Amino acid sequence: MYIRSIVSSSRLVRRLLVFVWAALLVGATGVKATPVKTLVQDTFYRADGSVAHGTVTIRWSGFSTGAGEAVPAGVLTVPVDAQGKIEVSLIPNTGATPSGSYYKVVIKLDDGTTSEEQWVVPATTSTTVAAIRAKLVPQAVAVQFVSRDYVDSENAGVVHLSGAESIQGTKTFLSSPEVPPPADAGEAANKAYVDQEISGLAKVSATGNYSDLTNKPVLAAVATSGNYNDLANKPIIPNFDNPGPIGAASPSIVVGTTVAASSGFTGNLTGNVSGDLTGNVTGGTVAATTSVTSKTPVDVTHPNFGIPASCANAADPTGTNDSTCAINAAITYQQSPAIAGVEPVLHLPAGTYKVSEELRIPCTMHVKGDGENATVLKLTNNAAYAGVVITGYGSSGAQPGNLWTCNGSIEDLTIHAPDGHLFTGTLLENYNAGYRVRNVRLSNGGGRGLNLVGNAERMSVENLTVDTTRWPLVSFGNENHFWKTNISAPGTSDEGYYCYGANCVNGVGVNRQWSGTMTLQSATGNGATATYVVSCASAGSCPGGSTGQSPIVAGHWFTIAGVTDTTGLNGLFQAASVTNNSPSGQFTITAANTASGSGTVTSATFQPTILPETHAAAWLSGTDVEFNGGSIKALWNSDGINVTGGQAVTVQNMYLEGYPINGAPTLGANIVVNGLQDTTTLTATLTGTSCSGGSPCIASVADTSWSPVFISDPQDIGQIDYYTMRIAPQDFDPTISTQSAYAPTGVMRNMFETVLGGFTSGNKFYITSRNYTGSTAPENTQWPSGSYVLDDRTATFANQLTTINNHFNALNGAGNARWNTYCVDSEAVGSDAGSTTAHSCASIKVGTQPDGKMEFAPNSGNVNTAWGNAAMYATINDSFFTPKTETLGGNWIKAYTTGSQTDYIYIETNAAPQTQSGETTEVQTGQIQLGSSIPVQAIQNATGVASNVYVRNLTSGTSSLNNSQLGISWFENNITNPSFNDANLGSNPGYSGYAFGNQYTTSQCWYDTAESHALNRFCLKGSPDLTGTNAGFEYDTWSGTAWVKVAGVGGDGSMALPSATTATTQTPGDNSNKVATDAFVASAVALVSGGPVAKVAPATYSGTSGIGDTTLYTPVSAGLFRFCGQLYMTVAGTGGNFYLESRPVADGHTFYFTSPQISASGQWNQANACQTFYADANQAIKWNLTASSVTGSPTVRYSATLEQLE
Repeated sequence: MYIRSIVSSSRLVRRLLVFVWAALLVGATGVKATPVKTLVQDTFYRADGSVAHGTVTIRWSGFSTGAGEAVPAGVLTVPVDAQGKIEVSLIPNTGATPSGSYYKVVIKLDDGTTSEEQWVVPATTSTTVAAIRAKLVPQAVAVQFVSRDYVDSENAGVVHLSGAESIQGTKTFLSSPEVPPPADAGEAANKAYVDQEISGLAKVSATGNYSDLTNKPVLAAVATSGNYNDLANKPIIPNFDNPGPIGAASPSIVVGTTVAASSGFTGNLTGNVSGDLTGNVTGGTVAATTSVTSKTPVDVTHPNFGIPASCANAADPTGTNDSTCAINAAITYQQSPAIAGVEPVLHLPAGTYKVSEELRIPCTMHVKGDGENATVLKLTNNAAYAGVVITGYGSSGAQPGNLWTCNGSIEDLTIHAPDGHLFTGTLLENYNAGYRVRNVRLSNGGGRGLNLVGNAERMSVENLTVDTTRWPLVSFGNENHFWKTNISAPGTSDEGYYCYGANCVNGVGVNRQWSGTMTLQSATGNGATATYVVSCASAGSCPGGSTGQSPIVAGHWFTIAGVTDTTGLNGLFQAASVTNNSPSGQFTITAANTASGSGTVTSATFQPTILPETHAAAWLSGTDVEFNGGSIKALWNSDGINVTGGQAVTVQNMYLEGYPINGAPTLGANIVVNGLQDTTTLTATLTGTSCSGGSPCIASVADTSWSPVFISDPQDIGQIDYYTMRIAPQDFDPTISTQSAYAPTGVMRNMFETVLGGFTSGNKFYITSRNYTGSTAPENTQWPSGSYVLDDRTATFANQLTTINNHFNALNGAGNARWNTYCVDSEAVGSDAGSTTAHSCASIKVGTQPDGKMEFAPNSGNVNTAWGNAAMYATINDSFFTPKTETLGGNWIKAYTTGSQTDYIYIETNAAPQTQSGETTEVQTGQIQLGSSIPVQAIQNATGVASNVYVRNLTSGTSSLNNSQLGISWFENNITNPSFNDANLGSNPGYSGYAFGNQYTTSQCWYDTAESHALNRFCLKGSPDLTGTNAGFEYDTWSGTAWVKVAGVGGDGSMALPSATTATTQTPGDNSNKVATDAFVASAVALVSGGPVAKVAPATYSGTSGIGDTTLYTPVSAGLFRFCGQLYMTVAGTGGNFYLESRPVADGHTFYFTSPQISASGQWNQANACQTFYADANQAIKWNLTASSVTGSPTVRYSATLEQLE
């Protein structure tokens, strides 16, 4: 990797040498006296005469005073006190260099109003705001506004277009004035007059042999080369109309271009130059004029964008001088009427350009450099809101006719922040439709890289590179398309030395550059704090090359294991303090711990511990968004790609990699769909009530670093002020309706307010509408400091994300025993707040993750039904790497749900079969595992409820669903892998050793198709929820109001057949109280397999009276039946006979069919007989056992079957 993770020793030496050299210079030259300052003091009043109070923020670009003192760029905030007074001492900038230097002042009053002005401070003892407030916007501002008195005073001494006036003194014109044809001898003659006067004179070519012109008067347009011997002493007048070819042709002359030839005219060509200049011209630089130059492209380095444009210099490609003013002047010129109608192109030739204020470029303009490695915009003002902002439609401020998109572009350059984490602004921002970013590199920012917000849709982003930037890409908007996006080391800056992820503390990440052996020397606890002493060996393999330097700093996490005696010293801890080389050659770490005593550490271990990341390098939303080709690596401090609330988003052919170093884990997810939502808090009470776009309410919040609803410059807040946000008490719980302990009276814990607004720099929250649709809190609640502000973008109504043909290798577990990971799918938060999944690890995360703040895990007692959070994801032909372990989540998709019990995670996959164990009990706790797919887990929340998830495998056609709130834990596992021989399943009876087939949980049914309600279903039932007699299979029919069991076989082998009571209550022809019997399913089986539709199970009868009429079967349809009976005596009586009798109803008549009689007086007497008969539909077929004159105490065994033949 080209990005280094630690500072090399050579770099430390260089820094030390620079420090020593600087010290020597200070010693040699002495220290200059502090520049003289001017005291600015005044009192601010409102229009009603009352004093105003608030703050005044003063920003300035670097300048040099008139006395030569250098003043670097900076920012200063001073209060306007309760009496409206302001006092601040400032270095005078009157007469400063560059010319036109000024202080940019933003006045923010406590009533929410904001104003901006410029101060030009003179060199005096004291002054007032009124005296230094610029009447004219300083020269460094390209588009200036003037006051009326300024115009009146300036107008007094000018020459007017009409009226008689006398002009005194010598006036020099840079271009010829236009005059009418002369009428009197003393009047000026124009060109047309001269041309008319000489029209009859000869014109000759300026080249060739002129011998034939001897002694002839000639007015000729001639060049400075050729044979002119015969033209001696002849008058020569240049021909202005048609200079003709002079020598060899040369290219068109553009602004700032020098055209050279071997000989000829020398000097500068100035004035109004148009068309092609040909001939031998040397030494001439074509100067730009305001009326005619080569219009496209405009070269920012041209001298006319220096002093003539009131800038200290033209854009300087050497990087020595500040180029901001010149570039802005070129932008203004390109938008001026002089080139109206020409597609604007602004050219930045190869070089490095210092930029000290944000460049605001109209979205219709094309800005082009000479290549990413050739043209560099170097951002030198760390206080700037942004580097480059693509604004609206230019100086007109309105959308041109028939132009539905901007169609401008920025191409072939790099935007670089040399100070890394100190530059917290956005490198490049656009909020307009139809814009193009092509061959652009964004580098080394501590804020956002490319920020596409507001109306930034229908964009084309091609060959974008973002290196070492905290948050490389944020993209709102529909129809945005990205081709070849390469992001390197996201979540870092300062060329990788400063980081921002879950394992970073104040920019310092866990040191991965070591491969030595850590040894726990001692472990002690005093009941409040545990102290651990650790050493490393050998020194050359240890952090910093020292045995006494820790790989972690305070705030990082570590794991202690194997301590005996005082086992409470074991566990996962966050370091409270870290002291290197104390004792010598060792380091000491402390952490909060209630254990007391010393532990035996003979076999104990110390492991730096890595937590999963919670923010992605690229954040995408919108409809029809394409992210095609490229890479995101190394993912040390970031997830890969997050898609939140989008529809029809495709990520294709991306290469995501964690790139572990020395076995250190990388716990960034490759893909996150929704994930953890950004939540911040108010830092002051929200009091504003009448909020609008023109007059927004402004609230302060704790942090906006990770909010996607963000605009860099507050003046652009109107681009994002329509997004929905939610404000809730800091003890918010969607199921608790008692008074909040942190909000005004009347605000319950389950209440919230929906507002419209957005975030901007300075941790400001601009609100344009309060009490918006869906709010449940009292109107205009004064939310106190600490209240939650949630930016929830998760709502969706279609397939969110499809990933195709990607390489997913972001997540890597510990590569050796030196490291540990902290991966826990769900943890309890507070006494009743539910759970958080912030430390869940997975290759793919799908769904809104509960955070215990405003997003809650669903269950029957704690369901957030206020807003829906479904998610949809499909993976096609993606390659997953890293170990298949459930806790770590490598090669796993994990599903998370919040909100109501009807919010599901929908997942589709066509992943190839993987060898996995047959499911046993994990389904009951939410896990779903498909044998022919990448495993999917409905994570088990700390509340005891798993996520709601539906999974479909496109290859096997199997489906899975889990909803523990509704008691549904069902899935079908298609077992197709030929090598799958699982002890949990056993073998398929037709394939010895292989468990081919399907696996399901609890119950799985097949339904028929009817015009309205299904009429028949066949169900398999089993574990884990149905066992014993509740297992097995059954056939049911729809009665019109409910499913009614017709037949079935229980898990114990018993058959569900019609009972005598049920049958005898059946009234022929009366279907109103009809109960479907086992006979229907039995007849269906008989027609297919030839088996019986009903039977009289083998039984014995002891007695002399027999068994009366008993319903055997009620046909659903009329047909031909066969009744077969068997009798034999097991105990002989003394006399009489037994026989079986069947009684069908055919054509409305009851028939009697009897079997042969057997004598009751002989043991083992037997008889078998069958009768065939026709029976009507819906008429019971009955049977009985008749005893004829039986005496004694006989016992007879009987059985019978009934088959439907047709």
